Formats: sequence, structure tokens, C-alpha cells
Amino acid sequence: MKKRCKDPTIDTVRGELDSFIKKFTNFFPIKQPVNEDRNSCAICMEKYDDKKCIECTLLCGHRSCFECLNKLPNKQCPMCQKAFTNDQIIKLF
Repeated sequence: MKKRCKDPTIDTVRGELDSFIKKFTNFFPIKQPVNEDRNSCAICMEKYDDKKCIECTLLCGHRSCFECLNKLPNKQCPMCQKAFTNDQIIKLF
């Protein structure tokens, strides 16, 4: 079970980000099936936590864990292929 942060700001930001992504889905072409489980990494499929599988987002709005994104050799979003740098990986908590 995912540990929930006691700070309501995190849940608010997470909800706003989900809403934004749903609203602008048509602007982000997806070449692969989307991982429908919003509580796990789209690459390794592990549940997010606050130790090893830290939830992150890229500027394109797609989410994965920090470890997977940091290890990608080509530094392209696995969902939409948009290029990113390690400095552009945004940790969500």
C-alpha cells in the first residue's frame, strides 16, 4: 500500500497535475499504451514509495520513478519520446 504524505499540498498538486494531463491529453501524442495505474512507475511497474521508487514527472507530463528516468541512456520520455535532461526530472514528493 502506498504511503500517503500528511501534507495536503502534495495531494492537491498531484490532483491538479492529473487534471491538467487529462485536459490536454490530445496535445501529447502517445506512441505506446499508457500505464493506467497512476501509483506505479510506467517503466519498471513498481509501486511508488519514498525510498527507492520515487515518483517523478517530466516536462511532457509523463510519470516514472526517478531511478528509471535517471538510468535511461537516451534521455527521451518512454511514452512520447520528448528529450529531457536529468535536471528536468521533477520529484513529486
